[in-house]
Amino acid sequence: MDEKCILNAERDCLGLIKAKELEHDLNDLRKQNSSSHERIFERLGDLEKQEGIQGVQYENILEKLGDLTNNLNDLKADSKEVVSKLPPLTHRVDSLEQLSTDVKEIQSKPGKRWESIVEKAILLVVSGVVGFVLAQVGLK
Repeated sequence: MDEKCILNAERDCLGLIKAKELEHDLNDLRKQNSSSHERIFERLGDLEKQEGIQGVQYENILEKLGDLTNNLNDLKADSKEVVSKLPPLTHRVDSLEQLSTDVKEIQSKPGKRWESIVEKAILLVVSGVVGFVLAQVGLK
């Protein structure tokens, strides 16, 4: 192909040279765009995979949440039943506490009696010793 100017054959055609440069630049831009588009589509594919995984995780979470809700409702029903049985049990607990106090008091009575006997015996011995000492001092 002739690259000379149509108007002046002695000169090179600057428009044709510029057109070829633009065509070359356009081809480079197309290659870059193609590469960019491939990367974008790869990232979109990765995002779609992650979205699918998140969807499954979300469904599992909702399922577990439903199970927990059912368990909570069962616990509420059970707790209502337990609460309805509490008043007789508290009366029994109060009776058991009173019984425990009575048993401790009964168990402590022999100890108290023994302490009282020992205290009186010591008092008698000390009184006898003091009386003897006073009698000896008074006789001299």
